[in-house]
Amino acid sequence: MFGGKVIKKNFHFGFVVFILNWSSLNKKNKSCTGVVIKMDMVVTAAHCIVSNRSDRFDPELARVYFLTSKARYIGFNVMRAFVHPYYWPEEENDIAVVQTYNFLPIYVNLPKTPFQGGSCFIAGFGNRDDYKNGTTWLSVLRSSPLPKHVCRFMTSHQENTICLIINNIGPCTGDSGGPLICDGLLRAILTRGIFNGSGCGKANFAMMIYEDLHDHQVWLSKITSLSSLVRSSTPNYPFHVLLIFSCLFFPYKYTKRVLSVQTSCW
Repeated sequence: MFGGKVIKKNFHFGFVVFILNWSSLNKKNKSCTGVVIKMDMVVTAAHCIVSNRSDRFDPELARVYFLTSKARYIGFNVMRAFVHPYYWPEEENDIAVVQTYNFLPIYVNLPKTPFQGGSCFIAGFGNRDDYKNGTTWLSVLRSSPLPKHVCRFMTSHQENTICLIINNIGPCTGDSGGPLICDGLLRAILTRGIFNGSGCGKANFAMMIYEDLHDHQVWLSKITSLSSLVRSSTPNYPFHVLLIFSCLFFPYKYTKRVLSVQTSCW
């Protein structure tokens, strides 16, 4: 997050993680930020997981990295990912959940009430310089979201968004999926923006658009509950064993939902 405080020894923001996902479309790694919402569940932007609605996600090509208090990265293998069934690139529902095989050390709680403002900060593993040559760091920056009615006007009346303008500073490559934390709760994740300028942190005008997670609480609850059910049934089995188990013991339609790595619809 350009302009934020650089965090190298991560004592207080362990729930913010770095995600690398190999893009078959661009033939390179896609870097993003994620937020741990359960010990093995990370929420991020959907465009960090798939390039478009028809794209397929390969968990073996993705990895979640936890930054420790000793300035070291620990990698976590990915089991599967769930992309919002109504995800529309650069428009709405840009949200996905990644599940890791092993538990992450810490998570942050989701809100139970609508956003009404508060003391907030944003964070991200975005580059600190231009898009191509910047260094990836965890950065944290205090912020004050715009009033909801202003955000709705700026986003053509989209209801599930929270908007920020911070001294015309724009996000950088790697910041997508980063959190908006207000009063200790994960309120939203960064998904897109409106920019006028070039290069990260160099915009003449920049408004960051966050996906309001309270508006997705039903979907998130179903995803986390379903994944917990599958994990408890097959605690340490690899994915191909999980596939065989599910095919034997669950109806076809249910199995398709459990093992989906693209969408999960109810």
